[in-house]
Amino acid sequence: QVVNYPAMRGAFGVVLAAHAISHVPDSFNIHVDHEEKQHWAAQKSKMMCPVCVFSVSSVLNRTTPESSDDHVADMVETVCSEQHLSRLVMEDDYSIRMLPVDGSDQRSDLRKRWQTHAMVEVCSEFVAPLDDDVVAASRSGGSDAQAVAFSVCKRARACKHIDKIELSQCASRMCLRTKLKVKCF
Repeated sequence: QVVNYPAMRGAFGVVLAAHAISHVPDSFNIHVDHEEKQHWAAQKSKMMCPVCVFSVSSVLNRTTPESSDDHVADMVETVCSEQHLSRLVMEDDYSIRMLPVDGSDQRSDLRKRWQTHAMVEVCSEFVAPLDDDVVAASRSGGSDAQAVAFSVCKRARACKHIDKIELSQCASRMCLRTKLKVKCF
């Protein structure tokens, strides 16, 4: 039997193009959005660790000993939602902070949309597949959710350039020590 590989590549390319198109927000305007979209697309590798640790620790903080494995897995699915991640602000130094309770946000709508979009994609790519690891971590009973989350994300290689997590140096912000310096999230 003869397989037509060029035809298969062409069909595969169409599937990839359709997949890429589906990941663009409905309000995309190439003349307005393109530069901001490209900026945050290029930053995805730098936001993997903080987004992963925040998302996994968020799930772990909401689990109880009575939480079923299915419930924890469902929480992992929903943690990557735009609604959940839009409450985060990623600073230029890749530190992450939560929006204030009053919801005031100094970012432009354009920056907020594409920053959130990039975080949702990173979360979907790195956190959603970790549901079994997060379920196992929730069963381990570790009291420090961020340290357990960091361990899960480190094993998943989302935090491959981070040596350890340090919570004490930055008060309530999450700190990750790289080989060069401490970054606070």
